Amino acid sequence: MSNINIILSSVFIGRVLTHLKNPLYRNGYALTMSSALTSLVGFAYWILAARYYSVEIVGTSTASIAAMTLIAGLSSLYLDGTLARFVPIAGKTTPKLIISVYIVLIVAATLISSIFLLGIKIWSPALGFLTSTPFLSVGFVVSTVIWTVFNIQDGALIGMRQALWIPLENAIYATAKLILLVVFSYTLPQYGVFLSWTVPIIMVVGIVNMSLFRHLVPQHIQVTQSVATPIIPSQVLKYASTNYIGIISSFVSTGLPPVMVLQLAGSRASAYFYMPWIMAGLFRVLATDTSTSLVVEGAIDPARLGQHFRHALLNTVRLVIPAMIIIVLIAPFVLQIFGGDYASEGTMLLRLLALAAIPNSVVTLYLGWLRVQNRIGMVVIIQWLIAIASLSLSYIWLQNYGITGVGMAWFVVQFTVATILSVTEMRLIFSRHYTENVTTVNEHSDK
Repeated sequence: MSNINIILSSVFIGRVLTHLKNPLYRNGYALTMSSALTSLVGFAYWILAARYYSVEIVGTSTASIAAMTLIAGLSSLYLDGTLARFVPIAGKTTPKLIISVYIVLIVAATLISSIFLLGIKIWSPALGFLTSTPFLSVGFVVSTVIWTVFNIQDGALIGMRQALWIPLENAIYATAKLILLVVFSYTLPQYGVFLSWTVPIIMVVGIVNMSLFRHLVPQHIQVTQSVATPIIPSQVLKYASTNYIGIISSFVSTGLPPVMVLQLAGSRASAYFYMPWIMAGLFRVLATDTSTSLVVEGAIDPARLGQHFRHALLNTVRLVIPAMIIIVLIAPFVLQIFGGDYASEGTMLLRLLALAAIPNSVVTLYLGWLRVQNRIGMVVIIQWLIAIASLSLSYIWLQNYGITGVGMAWFVVQFTVATILSVTEMRLIFSRHYTENVTTVNEHSDK
């Protein structure tokens, strides 16, 4: 019996290792592991925040963080996705491409965050305290700039098939964030949540970029010599700009709801809303990570794009469904850890957001498939339809059903769009007679 167990274990290990040799899965799992780590630590982080800070401080801090991440997302200009698309084939121009992207991002993040603060009394009066002192204003701008670089550097790592670095950087950041959350609760309680969220980024960005340019970029150039293709700036600009039009909608649809809740329902409701929102964010990030890995592999080997898509979707569904079921079942017990009010107010919201994970995964992976084919017009249309519909319904149902209404809006829109795409556009990808070649990809890119 022991010999049989050894043989079965060897076969299982062999299959796992073979599975992980595929960069599509390996990078996807690395990104998923990073997202899971981030969510797990984030769970602990907000438990501590709820214990060490008042509900009002947590509410305003979460809205401030949401505003910062929203602005950072808008400032990214979709250059993280652009790096993931072009770094795999950039060859010797990789350092120049990454540095150019960093310069553009720093300028964009500085301008957009400054404009946000100048007009804060117009679009978000509840966050007006950010302009109460020069220290807070400058700190918000600097934090936004560094957060933007923190996000963009992952695009470079993914493009070089070095996604295994991302869980490491997030582990360092998460550990420092937890420690500072407790420390600042005694020294700077009014701003401790926001500062603990942003200060550790400086250290992480420095460490990662030192390794990036000293070791990973030279290694990438050497390994990818055979597939290196001249990068045409106009091609990069077109890809980034057209994708950015669509990605703005994604940042708005995920970053605006916490601010909307703060404005319409108050700081307490904002705190109750934000916990389920960030917990369910793991599902959204998981689908996005897999979609990004799909773009990288599709860029390197476009002839197998359909096969990559089918494998990525099935693999994502296998991961999401069990996690979704668990969250639906234990939602009240998980939120109870933050406090009784968090559970009573946020349970249904968390369940609805978890149920939306499956349709969201379908839509997100299909968007990745479209990006490889350079069908960016369709990407933009789908993303803006989702944003406009979900925000409109959220605005209406938030006033009628409270924060649960936002979950209702998110689920209904994701389910509707995924259903329409499944019976129309994606039917071809799963067709028995579906075949792909580079010519097909090029034909789409010309449209």
